[in-house]
Amino acid sequence: MILSDTIARHRHVWCFGCSFTDYKWPTWADLLQKKYGNVTNLGKCGAGNVYIFTKIMEMYTQGHITKDDLVMVCWSGHYRLDMKFKGQWITGGNLLTQDVYSMDFVKKYCGPQYFLERDLYLVHAVNEIFKGRIINFSMADIDRLDQYNNIHVQLDKPDHVQKTLDTFFPSFYRVLWNNDFRTIKHRDDRHPTETEHATYLEKVFKEKI
Repeated sequence: MILSDTIARHRHVWCFGCSFTDYKWPTWADLLQKKYGNVTNLGKCGAGNVYIFTKIMEMYTQGHITKDDLVMVCWSGHYRLDMKFKGQWITGGNLLTQDVYSMDFVKKYCGPQYFLERDLYLVHAVNEIFKGRIINFSMADIDRLDQYNNIHVQLDKPDHVQKTLDTFFPSFYRVLWNNDFRTIKHRDDRHPTETEHATYLEKVFKEKI
């Protein structure tokens, strides 16, 4: 697709995601905001897909996202557990590497298959709400257990599940690093650089920054 043509047909662009969307240096969403102006970045570091879905629905139900707007979602990894407590979101990141929940809790109650199934239904829901005006992609492939290992969770893929997966454009990990974590293992910070965000936009959406 040619993203610039799609953006031109919409009043405003709403961007959602995790630290691949909102970070300490400019991300794909910030680059689009700088170029087009009519872009809002609502990403959050450590966020999982429950936070992302809830934030989308918050903006939608409050009337901020209108029928003339485009929604772009960089979905996070599925193995995350977002919670809202006393008005504050707790977004600890992947359950295998976070320090919010005890590993005993994770091992006893957090089945990866459930988390993947849950998130695919969330993606399906926003696809139904924003038909024709949503763009889905992801940090790593959404069925990948964590961003540091190329291990995928097995889940039956009936037609409705496969249809949801088919709405995704290729992930950052696939496009930038061929799904090989060793490519960036030497880095102190393993997020895409500003240049890599620009590269991703150009390769996937033909968007030159």
